[in-house]
Amino acid sequence: MSGENRPTGEAVELRVRLYELLHRKLERERTSRMTRATRGGLLVASVFGYAVVSGDLRFIALTPVLYGVVAMDGLKSTVKILYLNHHLVRVEDDLGEQEPLYDWASRHGVFGDLPRIEVADFDLNEIPTIALVVSVAAGYVGLVVLSVRTWTADGAGSLPVSLDVLLVGYGVLTLVLLVISGVGYLHLQRLSREVDVARRG
Repeated sequence: MSGENRPTGEAVELRVRLYELLHRKLERERTSRMTRATRGGLLVASVFGYAVVSGDLRFIALTPVLYGVVAMDGLKSTVKILYLNHHLVRVEDDLGEQEPLYDWASRHGVFGDLPRIEVADFDLNEIPTIALVVSVAAGYVGLVVLSVRTWTADGAGSLPVSLDVLLVGYGVLTLVLLVISGVGYLHLQRLSREVDVARRG
């Protein structure tokens, strides 16, 4: 039986089930993202700690790679959460015709945050996000600089990997991270616009 021929009650019940399923997926992804970020941070800290305890500071050179992987996983998870929220807003729009109480995602924004607080058309809720992005980028740059300094100070001459090779490797890694971040940012911008249009529509 097609969707157009279903009784209104059955169609609403199916939408409610879809709404609940999307909510569960959203919460699972948020929890999973936090778990992966915590484990990734502990792994970076463990490698750093091992380098200090063992006295072989060259192991710090691994931390930018691990840190970058954790950051990219967080970006991928953010895009997935935004996709789920986009679907939630669409389902809420359909359910709102029958039951106006289904408006959580529409009222609370993309990630379940507080409603928008605007000053001169600027959403103040963006400030923590900008600060987080700056902190992540600064953390990566700091690890790269520290890795280069310890690599040089710890006497890399006896190693098969020279400082030049290490710098080229970091350069390639940084380029890959920038490309992936750019693609992720475009996804986020597009989905954010679609969610805002759906919320206001």
